[in-house]
Parts: sequence; structure tokens; C-alpha cells
Amino acid sequence: MNPVVSERTTTFCITAVDVRKQLRSFDTSEDTLLDTYIGAAVKNIENRLHSTIQPCTYTFTVAGNFPPVDSEGLRPIELYRPPVTAVESVSYINTDGETVVMVDDEDYYVSGDAIYPVTDWPDSLVRDRVGQVEVVYTAGRAAPDDDLKLIIAATAAAFSKNREAITALDIKELPNRASIERMLDAYRNVQL
Repeated sequence: MNPVVSERTTTFCITAVDVRKQLRSFDTSEDTLLDTYIGAAVKNIENRLHSTIQPCTYTFTVAGNFPPVDSEGLRPIELYRPPVTAVESVSYINTDGETVVMVDDEDYYVSGDAIYPVTDWPDSLVRDRVGQVEVVYTAGRAAPDDDLKLIIAATAAAFSKNREAITALDIKELPNRASIERMLDAYRNVQL
């Protein structure tokens, strides 16, 4: 199950001024629209990378129970849209219907983009109840690299230049698509 965005920054790493530079335009009359294109570009790139570019808080509900044991004998909760920068809470609903908030370092620890139990995940929960394990975490880069900023600006500028030909979810017709794809390859986080 994909995480739900519970809080997203509305200040992006680039501005309408950056997109206007990319467009070689001084016209400020469409800055609000360019801001919309920037948001769409960020979201599009994040979807293509399976990663979070800018800081964002997610609420992730584990489908059913805690995860099964993996090939290494562990039971990690894999968090989507890395890089994970902080886990704010891990909670579950026990068999009495009460929400139990787990304690970091006592009940679980974070390693990379996953949460692991210190000993084992609790058994005191209703089996196969959807939505009973919830993780709230923050992911994203504090300061995206210049090449990511350039890709966002180029994508937003292409949305502006090709308004009828491109939707926010389809960048097949972007100018310089091949070079943009090569630049994105360095940031891909493939989810299997």
C-alpha cells in the first residue's frame, strides 16, 4: 500500500523565476501557473523515481499485520518514497481495540528506509485487520542537487511551452527527454 501524504511543503526548491530563466522570459503574468507546473513537475519526477525530492510527511498504513519474516530472518516495514529522514511514530491497534504507540529504540529502530523490531513485532493484534499498523514518517532531500533542480525547471518549462501536448502525468514528448532520463537514472529507487 502506498503512503498517503499528510503534509507536503508548498515551497519548492525552484521558483517561477527559475522557470522563466529556462523559458528565457521576463513575463511575470503567468507566475501562478508556473508554480502549478513546478508542483506537477516535482510530483511527476518523484513518481518516476519512486523517491521524494522535497521534504514530505507520509502516513503509511501496513496492509493487514506486521510484515512476515524476510530471507534474512527479519521482519522490516519497508517505507516507500525514500530517502527517509525521520520516523515520527509507529502505532498499532491491539486486540482490545486500543491504539498502542511504540517507542523508538525500545520497540523498533530505523535503518535506511526500513523499520525493524528490536526483538519482534507484537502479536497482540487482530489478525488480518486492514489499517491496524500505521507509520508516520518524513522523507525527502533537504536540499536537492542542482541537476534535480534543472530537471524540475526544464520539465516545468516544457509543460508551459507545450500546454496542449503534455499532461502532468505524461512527459513522453518533452524536449531533451533522453538527457533528462539519463540525469534521473542517478536518483532512481526501484521498488520491486
